[in-house]
Amino acid sequence: MAPLSMTIGGRPAQAADGSTFEVIEPARGTRIAEVPNAGNTDVDIAVSAAQRAFEGPWRALSAVERGRALLRLAGLIREHAEELSQLESRNIGKPISSARWEIGAAAGVFELLSGLVAAEEAVRGQLAAELHDTVAQSLALARTLAAEHGDRAG
Repeated sequence: MAPLSMTIGGRPAQAADGSTFEVIEPARGTRIAEVPNAGNTDVDIAVSAAQRAFEGPWRALSAVERGRALLRLAGLIREHAEELSQLESRNIGKPISSARWEIGAAAGVFELLSGLVAAEEAVRGQLAAELHDTVAQSLALARTLAAEHGDRAG
């Protein structure tokens, strides 16, 4: 079985030092996979990639677009729920019913977050509109007062 890869910056990657380790199914003692043994260098590379993504494309997305991305992720988790549940059950050695619940809950978290980020933008937009109205009303009042008092000041 060929070693699996990790994903860093949207690309498959092996550990910087090439090391791997075997994932053993606890219930049977059999090898499930061989995976990269990520070290400090790999963490540094991943953090840098995450920072670049945050400063680049992710930051440029509106909250609604971010919410849609999270909703797509939730959909992918649900679409592959049985496969993910089987893998989790084998990896951890837990009952399949528990793994299915956890995978469903993970999708639910991303669904919840997708709605929260969209709601946050809507609230922010509403607050900005209200602030704009308040400022406009204050300026109108200031102009009126200035006009009234300006006539008396002279």
